[in-house]
Amino acid sequence: MGTSRPARDRITDLALAMLEDALARAEHGPVERHHGHRLALAWMAHIGVAQDWQCVDFWREMASEDRSQISTDYARYCRTGRMTGLLDNWYRALGKACPSMVERGEKVRAVIARKENATSPAFPPDPPAVIP
Repeated sequence: MGTSRPARDRITDLALAMLEDALARAEHGPVERHHGHRLALAWMAHIGVAQDWQCVDFWREMASEDRSQISTDYARYCRTGRMTGLLDNWYRALGKACPSMVERGEKVRAVIARKENATSPAFPPDPPAVIP
């Protein structure tokens, strides 16, 4: 048949890209969760990088809303802070450098640009950038 299985590192990079995309989207409010996020988190747990409770926390934080009644900005700060901490922990466990604040800021700006250029009123979920 001639099909080859993707390398473990390639799948891990794709999972991280998916989760980084969710982090960028979380800057604008709760993230619409989908199967790609679930698969990325399951992969991180499968390879032993993330513990189950961490994956559950990341999943919950993606969709968390302002329950504190303090402010939307505070809710976003808490949501993205927790997600960033979990992601950074996983990068370190993999022996990889964490993306810088500048790199993550560029991702957020790209999400904003896509949102502003969207032709439909709904903000469509875009797949994460393909990693070479």
